[in-house]
Amino acid sequence: MALGIHFIEEAIVRREKEGYRTNADWYRLFLAEVYLQIIAGHEKPPILTLLRNLPILLKVTVTAPSRIRALIAHILENPHRDPAGHHTGRAGLALQGEEKTCART
Repeated sequence: MALGIHFIEEAIVRREKEGYRTNADWYRLFLAEVYLQIIAGHEKPPILTLLRNLPILLKVTVTAPSRIRALIAHILENPHRDPAGHHTGRAGLALQGEEKTCART
């Protein structure tokens, strides 16, 4: 899990450096959705998988709400984003998911 999250974070940085902000925003959405899946906890992986990924799971559990909000805010600040477009809709859904998930905990 940590490797996958790190890969997405690196992809965001690479796309930003290359000047592809919209592509970086796609990765931001993907990362926000990964965080949501982890903190929602709908899937129950085998105990060995949980133990192997315990450090990243603990880190994500603590930091995900603020990270999700920061990722989504960055997406919504993109001047090339269509206010009625796909990115805006997906960003709104991610924020709603974060709010619902955090309200349950």
